[in-house]
Amino acid sequence: MKLSIIVVNWNVRELLRACLHSVRTEMRMTSSEYEVIVVDNASADESVPMLREEFPWVRLQVNAANVGFGAANNQALPLCAGTVILLLNPDTIVTDHALDRMYDRMMAEPAIGIVGSRLLNSDLTLQRWTGGASPTVWRTTVHTLFLDRFLPQALLGDPLYIPEGANTCRDVTWISGACLAIRRSAIRDYIFDKQFFMYGEDLELCHRLGDAGWRVVYDPSAVVVHHHGKSTMQSEDAMLAGLRGPRMFYAQRHGAAGLPMWDAIVSLGFLLRASMWGAAAMTGRSGARERSTTCWAFFRASLNVIGRRTE
Repeated sequence: MKLSIIVVNWNVRELLRACLHSVRTEMRMTSSEYEVIVVDNASADESVPMLREEFPWVRLQVNAANVGFGAANNQALPLCAGTVILLLNPDTIVTDHALDRMYDRMMAEPAIGIVGSRLLNSDLTLQRWTGGASPTVWRTTVHTLFLDRFLPQALLGDPLYIPEGANTCRDVTWISGACLAIRRSAIRDYIFDKQFFMYGEDLELCHRLGDAGWRVVYDPSAVVVHHHGKSTMQSEDAMLAGLRGPRMFYAQRHGAAGLPMWDAIVSLGFLLRASMWGAAAMTGRSGARERSTTCWAFFRASLNVIGRRTE
């Protein structure tokens, strides 16, 4: 078996349906060369009956509770027979044989442990959090305060996020878990650190494999559309998890002493963006009001995280 694809689902039946159709349509491999394993985290939207009726070729694991993204992927690992394990969010659409391209890239270079795709937003613009360099306080500050627009590149270092014009394959420090391929021999009995319920687990995974000597590679020839947030940002709890995960990773990697500065920068970033998008909404800019509302929600959620321990 060449490729094992893991999809973790939670209450996004229609998006999951579209995702699986795109996988089947866009695979060059024969059906005997890859497998799809869906772990359903106690969805209440009839996702499971839909899977059983419409996708009998999918291996289905049904959980009685939402165990989280990381734990669900770990749960699927023993079921995987592939040389490469590919993690795919249910709110994605695979285009132009993207998963085959990721597999081929990894097989062509034995030193590669992780390959990530080029992620596009629903409007087909580049999704900033496709991957990039390690999230230090400095890189986070540069991104939050838009310093990359004013300071010379020599002062900035490698960017937190992959830049818009990055159209060639390159090594990075981390790749988004929305579409991420892992060499099976690079991991042992788990994919993600069990401390991470959702978000931040991809940072930890990429750094762990990087520390072990594996390359982490961004391949822009593999293009996947990611309707970001549709599968996770469905409640305030999920939003808080989205803030806690990277915060926990930062504390693990750089120490808890830097958390007050991290918290301040993250909150300031959401406040600044909420205000900017709010101003843009007043001019009638399309989508600005929705973005402002989202940033305000994240700003309020970030205030609930400030000062808390990471356990």
